[in-house]
Amino acid sequence: MSFQPKEFWRDRLEVPAYNVTEAAGYSKVASSTVARWESVRSNRGKLLSVREKGMTLSFLQLIEIAVVARLRKQGVKLAAIARARRWFSERLDGEYPFALESFKTDGVDILQEYHDDAGLFVPDRIGAANESGQLIWRDFIQSRLVEFSYDRGLAVSWQVAGVHSNVVIDPRLSFGAPTVNGLMTRRIRSEWEAGNTPAEISEDLGLDLASINEALSFEGVLRS
Repeated sequence: MSFQPKEFWRDRLEVPAYNVTEAAGYSKVASSTVARWESVRSNRGKLLSVREKGMTLSFLQLIEIAVVARLRKQGVKLAAIARARRWFSERLDGEYPFALESFKTDGVDILQEYHDDAGLFVPDRIGAANESGQLIWRDFIQSRLVEFSYDRGLAVSWQVAGVHSNVVIDPRLSFGAPTVNGLMTRRIRSEWEAGNTPAEISEDLGLDLASINEALSFEGVLRS
């Protein structure tokens, strides 16, 4: 039997590392949406305060927030998403179903299996908002998860600025901070704030100018 070294980075997938403001910024939703989702997801009786001391999210929670954000933009309500999450969690046997590769690869097939005796899909079974709910979820699963990469069934990286960007969040790199080609975007921002031009930063850090500009754009200090 060959020795398999422990991959310590995998432990980081569930370690709280992102505050509410960061999660909201990366997912492009309001901080209140993140707080509300965590309240709904965890079945708490009250809305979590976005300023609640120590409230941080793990990488897997962050991935689920990203999924929630995209569904919200399609008009699906948080309560409906939460019901669907529980539905998928049972069928995929996972604590973080939206971060499972099987959600992406098998989700459509799972949806198609659940119909009533008359052969009609029952949207309430996945908490869909209306009778077109199945189409919303099917189209979402088929086309909206391309920015996530997986390793042994779990999401392990997110092209946080879009599939055409090199900015990624990956727990295997810089403890999950956003990076571009291995360098933290906040380090590149700090170089810019110190008065260096993108060209100078590119030369100093040995990174191409396009990546420097991507990082600065992601950090909000340079227009893309």
